[in-house]
Amino acid sequence: MEKMDIKIKDHDYKNQRDALVETIRTDPRYIHWCAQHDLDQDSADRILNANAFKFETWLNQCTPCASCSGLNHCTQAIRGFMPSLSYNGAFLENGFIACTYKTQDDQTYAFLKNYRLNDYANLRHLVGEDWAYLLKHGERGRRVVSILIDWTRSSREKGFYIYGPTGTGKTYAAMVVANLYAKKGKSVCAINFPAWVSASKFNLDVNDVKTADDIRLMCQCDFLLLDDVGATTNSAWIRDELLFPILNHRMENHKLTFITSNMDMEGLETFFANTSSGKASETLKSQRLIERIKVLCEPLVIDGIDFRLHPSTPQ
Repeated sequence: MEKMDIKIKDHDYKNQRDALVETIRTDPRYIHWCAQHDLDQDSADRILNANAFKFETWLNQCTPCASCSGLNHCTQAIRGFMPSLSYNGAFLENGFIACTYKTQDDQTYAFLKNYRLNDYANLRHLVGEDWAYLLKHGERGRRVVSILIDWTRSSREKGFYIYGPTGTGKTYAAMVVANLYAKKGKSVCAINFPAWVSASKFNLDVNDVKTADDIRLMCQCDFLLLDDVGATTNSAWIRDELLFPILNHRMENHKLTFITSNMDMEGLETFFANTSSGKASETLKSQRLIERIKVLCEPLVIDGIDFRLHPSTPQ
């Protein structure tokens, strides 16, 4: 009885495989695969008969890709990669290859490799292609865009100190310029200053090397954005050990620098003078810092309402 049962199973298996072979043989994806590997009919049939179930698995795994409308809708185990099946002349090999959407995405954002430090790499709206966000904001946005476009077309050594209330597009405007430089192959650092200060405080306790490396990269890069300066708790350490060495080096070496802040330069000077020590020398140190900012940057105000709270209100 056992032998008869095995024969029945073998017979069922052969029928199942033969039916599967016939189905796969007419599948356009299989036909394309054979053409890619330059297989004649005999070779294709031999490989298919020996690997029908492996082909079935591959075709089933590829099925979701046929109706996919973009990376955001990818259901593959590895986002942007579709299963592949290659033939090396002896046996089949499974693997993964980048899909068209992934390839296009990599090409679109290839310039990100020119960022030495980038706190905004995962915020795709801050690596935008154009000035569309600011242009939506009426006359105020058009004025800022006009100023920055004229600046990018010149060969000026001074950047901008962009200041104004929260939510007015300061970071976005600065990041568009930073991206333009990265797309030209220039080295760029885009730093969320409060977040970096917090990380540097932690590094003091565990490993001072990281902060020193960050400062070196910020000193040497072709274009530096320090975003939201003045939004930290004030201290002489932040002013004298973190910010001053970076700005001083960039001033002496004529490096392009953009800074954003909620304060104008006078307000920032007052902020950095009011440390906990209360010494008169703090005012002088703050003045020295602001002098370097004035050498590096022209002031540019972006005022108006907070567009995070009122996104559809033009100015």
